[in-house]
Amino acid sequence: MDNILFSNLSPNEIVALVSVFGIGVGNSLSDEELLVLGNFMVSAGVALLLIVTQRALLKSQESSIAPDMQLQIQELRTEIQQLKDILNNQI
Repeated sequence: MDNILFSNLSPNEIVALVSVFGIGVGNSLSDEELLVLGNFMVSAGVALLLIVTQRALLKSQESSIAPDMQLQIQELRTEIQQLKDILNNQI
């Protein structure tokens, strides 16, 4: 994801960009319009944070399940080999 929005900006540049945006919009909208826009932006930010948090949770669950599955697979292979050995000894 090299083409991510703001990926080439430093933290200071992002703060400056947000400040310029806020000042520019703040001077051109009424108080009511600013309240609506501000609440919209906060809600959008919360939604984005929720998405990234859920992705992280699902990713951590996947990584914690994988070792257990690998162990189960290895145990099943061992049991299969033991059954083959028993069958071979009976013939």
